[in-house]
Amino acid sequence: PEEYRMKIEIAKMERMSQTGSSLLRLIQNDHTPILDLLIRESVQNSIDAAKKHSDWVGYDISTKEFEKTKVVSYFEGISDKLNKRYKNEKQKSIVIKDYNTTGLTGPIHQEYVENNNYGNLLKLIYEISMPQEKIGAGGSWGLGKTVYFRVGIGLVVYYSRIRQDDGTYASRLAACLVEDETKDDRLLPDQGNLRRGIAWWGQPHNDDSTKPITDENKIREILESFNVSEYQGNETGTTVIIPFIHEDKLIPKRETKRPLWWHSSVEHYISIALQRWYSPKIDNLHYPYGPYLKASVNGELIVKDKMEPLFSIINTLYTLAATDKLVKNDYLDQNMVTVEEIKLYRTLENNVAGQVAYTKVNREILRMVVPYNKRSPFEYIELEDTDDTNPPIVLDLRKPGMIVNFETDSKWTNGIDNTDKNEYIIAVFVPKSDNIVKASHINITLDEYLRQGEKADHSSWEDIILGDRQHTIVSRIQKGVSRAIREAYSESDKEEFATKSGALSKALAKLL
Repeated sequence: PEEYRMKIEIAKMERMSQTGSSLLRLIQNDHTPILDLLIRESVQNSIDAAKKHSDWVGYDISTKEFEKTKVVSYFEGISDKLNKRYKNEKQKSIVIKDYNTTGLTGPIHQEYVENNNYGNLLKLIYEISMPQEKIGAGGSWGLGKTVYFRVGIGLVVYYSRIRQDDGTYASRLAACLVEDETKDDRLLPDQGNLRRGIAWWGQPHNDDSTKPITDENKIREILESFNVSEYQGNETGTTVIIPFIHEDKLIPKRETKRPLWWHSSVEHYISIALQRWYSPKIDNLHYPYGPYLKASVNGELIVKDKMEPLFSIINTLYTLAATDKLVKNDYLDQNMVTVEEIKLYRTLENNVAGQVAYTKVNREILRMVVPYNKRSPFEYIELEDTDDTNPPIVLDLRKPGMIVNFETDSKWTNGIDNTDKNEYIIAVFVPKSDNIVKASHINITLDEYLRQGEKADHSSWEDIILGDRQHTIVSRIQKGVSRAIREAYSESDKEEFATKSGALSKALAKLL
């Protein structure tokens, strides 16, 4: 209906402003599949918005079918082009919904901003490069949300419900489109020679700008057209709807000897991707740094006992490294795990940079044998399976609980011998996040140091300059981790040690 159509606001070209094409390239990550990026960034957004003192954060990612004609009429300015582009009445969207989170709080328009406090809503929907300021947050750059625009056609709908200071609840809904303004098939209407490829939809604020819709009836109507439920009772949170997805384009194409079963559908793929990047935090009641993650796909919860063996083992290794607590694991006997402190002297307040937990497991433990026939650890982390020997798998993460990367050939694994084809070394390094870095009158936590050294896509840690000094904390941690694992499992080191100790014994005996 006409009264529920959202008003369009096309971003004007201004000095130092981003264009749609530049925003789509901003995260500069072309080596990670788009669904993995979506999982990494969207879960992080939900975790960063956790309610104070909450035990868990709920996160569901689903695919939903909707009727095109019910949806396109809401989008003033592009409805005709959407109708022409999409012939089929049935279309699909990815819907990300979180629970036990604060929702998109703060002012609903820049005019209401005081003391430069923009709030979550403006930062997510209307601004770019505004990172999380919360201590221990995942976001360091404010760029991760650009992945939403790369999943579908660049159109994203944001719906949120918040609890206001007076105890009442309020809902907000707005949409944003980011597209390549240079393409011939662009959706946004031209306004003169200068095009930015960015627009928002909502209710009118003044002649020039819009703000989110706050009318509950209008919001309900729009959500129903997308086949999405609204928050009820005392629920608060944020729902992100990415419509008009191409499922076959989202799943990465891989040439493998045997097809990977989770590449058969978007739902299967995102279930594995959730475990791949957040297995330490999913269903982990021992998680020490805030709420654990209740993650589900199409409403079906992922629980530790049902995770793939590799990810369940990673969950246990993390808990042992972070808390020293004994936890039950159906795949792994904990007497097979070694936990070792990594120390950096004269750099940290109590010298401990963190702990590494590592184990060596075989194909039987990983259930790669009949009747289970699970895939190899390398395939689960989207790497090519090896032919002759297996390099070690070392992973690292900080407070937010997202695995930064799986390292198989880097400084993290220097000098560690490959195992034979039947065995796999798996290691998890967990920093002592609250330890203080002593540096040139600038005291920050180790977690904050690592956060500042993370790339915009959170794919690796780098050392940074603090005050007037270049520190080597990351490189020394890497050396410590690789040395610990190497000394535990390297046959050449053991032989060399035996040879040296034998020679010393003979020399000592001769002297005596």
